[in-house]
Amino acid sequence: MDSVEEMKKGHAIEIEFDPMLSEEVVLYEINKRERMGDGGALEDYHERVDPLYGLPSRQKLKRIKDIHTEFFVDFGFEGIFKEILTEFPLIQDKVRKIYVIRAIKEEVADLTTDDESQNEELAEQPNTILVKLSSESFSNVEHLGMVMKHELMHVQDMLDEEFGYKPILPSLSPLERTIVTDKYRVIWDIYIDTRLLRDGKKTVSNKDTYYREFKATYLNIPQLERAQVFEGLWAMETITHDEIVELAKDANKLLARFTDRKEKIFLPGTPCPLCKFPTYHWMDSIGERVDETVIKGIQRDFPDWNPSNGACDRCIEVYQAHASLTLQNTVHKK
Repeated sequence: MDSVEEMKKGHAIEIEFDPMLSEEVVLYEINKRERMGDGGALEDYHERVDPLYGLPSRQKLKRIKDIHTEFFVDFGFEGIFKEILTEFPLIQDKVRKIYVIRAIKEEVADLTTDDESQNEELAEQPNTILVKLSSESFSNVEHLGMVMKHELMHVQDMLDEEFGYKPILPSLSPLERTIVTDKYRVIWDIYIDTRLLRDGKKTVSNKDTYYREFKATYLNIPQLERAQVFEGLWAMETITHDEIVELAKDANKLLARFTDRKEKIFLPGTPCPLCKFPTYHWMDSIGERVDETVIKGIQRDFPDWNPSNGACDRCIEVYQAHASLTLQNTVHKK
């Protein structure tokens, strides 16, 4: 039985590699072997390719493409993918096809539908993985394995009904969406790599790297609480998509889940509860600094609001101006 024992007795997943990626990887590997004193691959390559240059252009290009594919398989790169896939049972069960293409920027894997499927039911199901990898990653097989396992964990979570992944975030402004997406990514990546590490697998990023990224994302959380939150995330064994979204939307939910802190923190860029716009200028200690008549004026318009919920300084200024104008009108009437 081939294809790594038909993916350990599951159905065989069709894997298609971008010809341009295969060519780059093969030529780099041939040159690397020659630099290390092994010229056999280079000789073999020329023996296969050189006779083709007398063929018509289209036929020649097709044969060269086929030769690159053959070398790609012979060098073991396709086998690496198939072996890694045996570690992901949900992917083996639900995915039919994997496209591997050159990464322009980030190396990522995403779940999509098979637009070429002739089966309408299958065409509507997310059963195809699009993997973007740089040719450089293939120069270090161990690194390639770590990247692939991290990215396939993303896909396995997407397929896991208990994780409950949804591709669309709740209704947010463009700025909020960017902020929440970045925080979601950090929390999800931590959740992925901690599981890999607990399973005894190596990861591209270590704990210190993740803490630096987490710190840069949550600079406004006090240092002590930030460390406590990070340790809580690092020790976390299970979480759902919806829970990550809520934690990414509100840093105070992170604090409530992983620390004993009761006082709220208002992070720059999060929305004001009154005007709903992202704000970078929060009014501190509203209960102490703002007159009671202003607070009551806000609560007439927002009955569920209280000073501990915070507000942007512009909203407070508006209500202060309104309270002052109301007071002046009352004085004039008298």
